Amino acid sequence: MAAAPGTVASVGFNSSGWTAGAGFEWAFNDRVSIFAEYDYLSFGATTANFATAVPPLPAAFSLGVSHNVNVFTVGVNLRFGPETF
Repeated sequence: MAAAPGTVASVGFNSSGWTAGAGFEWAFNDRVSIFAEYDYLSFGATTANFATAVPPLPAAFSLGVSHNVNVFTVGVNLRFGPETF
C-alpha cells in the first residue's frame, strides 16, 4: 500500500465480526412512529503492521487493534401514500 505524500505511516486491513442488538418502535397512529435501537458490533482484534520512512520512527512497527462499536439510534418514521395496514 502506497502512503499519501506527507504521511508518516499507513496501514490497511479488512475484518469481519458479529453484531447483537435490540430495539423498539411505538406508533402514534398509522402514519407516525418513533423508534430506538441499540447495537453492539465486535470485529475482534488484529495486529496492524506499519511501514515508515521517517526518522526517528523505526522502519516498521506493529500495533494491536481491537475494534468494538456501540451504536444507539433514535428516530421518527413518517409514512406517506395510501394506507397499507
